[in-house]
Amino acid sequence: MVKHIVLLDLREDLTKEEQLEAMEGIKSRLEALVGKIDGLLDAKVYFDMIDTCNSRIVLDSTLESEEALRGYIVHPEHKLAGTYVKSKVANKRSADFFI
Repeated sequence: MVKHIVLLDLREDLTKEEQLEAMEGIKSRLEALVGKIDGLLDAKVYFDMIDTCNSRIVLDSTLESEEALRGYIVHPEHKLAGTYVKSKVANKRSADFFI
């Protein structure tokens, strides 16, 4: 299995209300991919971060294999969700590793 962890920082020009809307939108879109993309076993988005964290949003997902991860990245449903995410974030970092 493979873990796919993504750290996201919201755009600084978003108001507090827009930030909350963006976080909920990111969460709903990314978590909804489970069951739509083969090999994506789980996806959880967290944004109630402790102040020691230097990112605002974390995606914690599990895929069945490296091949599934590669398919997930190019899947049309993921790309559609990614369009929304990219419109709301300033920075994105990711880490992929075997578990």
